[in-house]
Amino acid sequence: MKLSVIVSTFNRADLLNRTLFTYSKQSMPKDDYEVIIIDDQSTDDTESVINSFKDKLNLIYARIKGKKEGFRAQSVGWNIGLKIALSEVCLFSHPEIMMPYKAFKEMCEPHQSYDTPVFLTMKPYFLSMAAQEKIDQIDWKDDADKIKELKEFSAGWNYKDQAFTSEYMEKLEKWHSNTTFSMKRLDLIGIGGFDEFDRWGPDDASLRDRRKRLHIKSVISPLLNYHQNHDSRSGDVRKMDFKTKWYPFASSAKLRMKDHSGEYEIVFSYRRV
Repeated sequence: MKLSVIVSTFNRADLLNRTLFTYSKQSMPKDDYEVIIIDDQSTDDTESVINSFKDKLNLIYARIKGKKEGFRAQSVGWNIGLKIALSEVCLFSHPEIMMPYKAFKEMCEPHQSYDTPVFLTMKPYFLSMAAQEKIDQIDWKDDADKIKELKEFSAGWNYKDQAFTSEYMEKLEKWHSNTTFSMKRLDLIGIGGFDEFDRWGPDDASLRDRRKRLHIKSVISPLLNYHQNHDSRSGDVRKMDFKTKWYPFASSAKLRMKDHSGEYEIVFSYRRV
């Protein structure tokens, strides 16, 4: 097993279905990777969606235990995934992110070229609501990159008069995204895993600062992934929410494992080693 793909999810069943399909179509041999889904007590069809891929993936589905007072940070599930993972390299992502079919291979193999810890990241393209509504009108199952053929895709989404089109994202030289990235499992454990916070957020807010302090090299993949849209907010509103509601500052952090003690249950495992 070369790669463990770890996804933390909550009530994203419809989006997760497309995401897992792109996982099942990867160019990397099926026996070389596993997919670990950590569910924060979803109330939708998440379990049945995951179970429908049992014959297509090395698949482990775990559910966080303990009292739930609201959304927990993505990093809670990611830390649990680190405990379950078997592979040398771990790829972390979100339930709504669809991958091009060579993503797993290209997010795993470069790690063997470095003698020191490396943070390898992909640049995300955020679908507009218009593009999201028409996504199934094209044959993306044949090739996920066909999403780019949508007329609405080229418009991108806007923030402060900047159109975040696929062309713009592909040209960006610096994009240290915590949305989809890979690291060697022991390197990540060695720097303490992920900080956990008392509110839902896209990732670990302190991870970039820790990487910088520890001189961990960031490598940006030329690949572009596709972040499905799960709300109708504008780019400006989304950015403001990110700053004021989701992205926790260090001063607001609570003790790690504060409300679940790291407890989880394996609901089912179709891991074939």
